[in-house]
Amino acid sequence: MRNSWLKEPDLEDVVVEGWGGRENLEVVDRVTRCANKLQRWGKKKRVRFKEEIDECVRRMNELRGNQDGEVSLQYQELSEKHATLLIQEEGYWKQRAKMHWLQEGDMNTRFFHMSATARSKKKKVTKLVADNGTEAHTQEELCEVAKSYFDNLFKPRDGDHDPVLNLIQPRVTDDDNFFLTAPITKVEIQQALFQMHPDKSPGPDGFNPAFYQRFWEHCSDDIFSVASTWLERGYLPTSLNETNICLIPKCDNPTSMKDLRPISLCNVLYKMISKVLANRLKCCLDKCVSQEQSAFVEGRSILDNALIATEVIHALKRKTQGRRGGL
Repeated sequence: MRNSWLKEPDLEDVVVEGWGGRENLEVVDRVTRCANKLQRWGKKKRVRFKEEIDECVRRMNELRGNQDGEVSLQYQELSEKHATLLIQEEGYWKQRAKMHWLQEGDMNTRFFHMSATARSKKKKVTKLVADNGTEAHTQEELCEVAKSYFDNLFKPRDGDHDPVLNLIQPRVTDDDNFFLTAPITKVEIQQALFQMHPDKSPGPDGFNPAFYQRFWEHCSDDIFSVASTWLERGYLPTSLNETNICLIPKCDNPTSMKDLRPISLCNVLYKMISKVLANRLKCCLDKCVSQEQSAFVEGRSILDNALIATEVIHALKRKTQGRRGGL
């Protein structure tokens, strides 16, 4: 899903038709059908931004200064089209550059273009060394090395957790549990959706948060109904849980799987539900996580303990006088 499409006037008609309206369809099927229709529609909407913008500027220069009413109307239409193309081009490259920190500003298309190009070059993996020392260069060999690495990393291991779990005292009260297990509301789902950045990477279904935020009124009832059913039954469709694994380099020119940090690109529908549950857990998470643990709870920073240790060592190093020891 390209964010530049959101400026197209006929996009809403395609989405409404693809979503299916009152037809008796599962949400997963609606998303698939909507994606197929948008894919066919998008092939006709492929815009060569530079050529289109240059053509608009050329025609506007030809018409500029003419006082005829019809010519003035054409000039106004070209001016509006030119502005729309500039916004679409900026949105396209901003989405690819993943510069979420930039909220507003002028048309930074060149900056986004350079950022996207540099990002692509930096994250490209050209060689991986397997555990046995062999080097992989082709796409098939690289995929096999990555698959083998994650198979070994996540394979089940035997172990008895009961001796540890039996030592943990219950922290969640009955009142907390009543709140945690209460039926979800549409407001909670909407809040979870709009907490996501619209340009976040999509999952395997191809839809990013911007799509659902833009067409929330059309799909909210169906999403709320099916999400309530999924949470009540404790079951999610297999296709909803499909995830793309993206490898982020930890260093320049990575050559080992240990040099790559994996992140999961989940479907937005899946993230909506998990975010609803995470928002509920916030109310009692501080009871379950000890004060010495400096992460996972709002208001705490994962760097707090490291900074305290650094300051303590620094203070000990500076104490060069006196007979009383500091440690």
